Order: sequence, then C-alpha cells, then structure tokens
Amino acid sequence: MNQYASFESMTQTQLMNCINEVSFALDDLLLYLDTHPYDCKALQYAEQFTRQRNAAVAVYSRRFEPLTIDSMEVSQDSSWNWILQPWPWEITGKGGCCSCGTMKRDCNTR
Repeated sequence: MNQYASFESMTQTQLMNCINEVSFALDDLLLYLDTHPYDCKALQYAEQFTRQRNAAVAVYSRRFEPLTIDSMEVSQDSSWNWILQPWPWEITGKGGCCSCGTMKRDCNTR
C-alpha cells in the first residue's frame, strides 16, 4: 500500500495543515543541516520529508488548486489561469483554509 494514500482521503483543510506541518519540519531540518551537513540521520529525514511534502502538494494541486507555480498545469485554452485560482487562504466553503476571513478581507488583491 502506498504510504501517501491517506492524502487522498483528507479534506482540503486537513491536507493544507499537513503540508504546512511537513514544510515547517523540513525548513527546520534544513537549518539544522546548514550547521551539521554530515548528519546521515538528518539527511534521511530531509529526504523523507521532501518526498512526503511533494506527494501532499501533488495531491492538493490535483484535487483543489495549485499551491506552487511548479504544481500548476498550463490550461488547454492557452491562457494563464494561475491568477484565477482561489488563494490558499481564501475561504472555499465551510471548513475552508481560513475560517477567520482576515487574510481575505485585508490582503485580497482582487
């Protein structure tokens, strides 16, 4: 069984939280590796977290919308749809990524 299959059953909010948690752990680990570049165990964790983050971002991008420019697909009608996608902090319905609405109200560019 694929160890990342559980990403498919997560809600949008759960998947976004998972991506944020793994990204935080990976960033912290990379800072550690800046001062401990030969720590084999840390390198293994970095590889594991990188695979996990990439898999989660791929599932999120396929099921909801792209989070990063490298997870976006070019549309078939030869137009640039990146800006038309909802922002990750925009409320996408009950239980959306941002329940307070602060980011949408104060920082929306549309």
